[in-house]
Amino acid sequence: MTDADIAYITSRITGFHKLIPFVIGAVTIGVCTVNRTLVKCLPHLAIAIIAGVVFHCFFTGLGVTAFLISSFAYVIACADASPSIDTFLKIAMPTGFGILWFIDMYVTKVTSTSGEFPVFPYLATVLVSALIGLFSVYSVTQLSKDDGKYILYDFKGCSCDDCAQSNQCSANTVNAATNSNSKVKQVLMRRV
Repeated sequence: MTDADIAYITSRITGFHKLIPFVIGAVTIGVCTVNRTLVKCLPHLAIAIIAGVVFHCFFTGLGVTAFLISSFAYVIACADASPSIDTFLKIAMPTGFGILWFIDMYVTKVTSTSGEFPVFPYLATVLVSALIGLFSVYSVTQLSKDDGKYILYDFKGCSCDDCAQSNQCSANTVNAATNSNSKVKQVLMRRV
């Protein structure tokens, strides 16, 4: 690989690094929209945006790191509190966040003004933003009457095809073409 190739790859990774908050936000909003639980993404995104802006503007300029780590801590804390998380998500979520974290560390090292990895500011950002994510989940569970059941991620994703047997979903009904007295379930969105 030539120096030009390495510079090109680094510039592409640096460009993607700036988009990490948008990627996390888009995935979060998309999954919550499909699962019809849009309100559950609002505390997560609000807390991550606040952490990102504070660290970017006032402390170390590591806004993407703060957004990423506070999101990671928030999602992992919600997963730990949820009894319904499956094995795939237990593996996929840390793997995805780990890849994004590796990109973040690489870009932090490459873009450092001193040419070295800023160990203390980076570790302080990681620690404080992780505590922000964990504390926010704890706060929501303590302050809400339902232990955060309707505000925190539960990783269940009730859609009518999943919950029809447990009567957790109300069925959308239409008159069947063959029999006007029969009713048919209409699934508008499936669980991701």
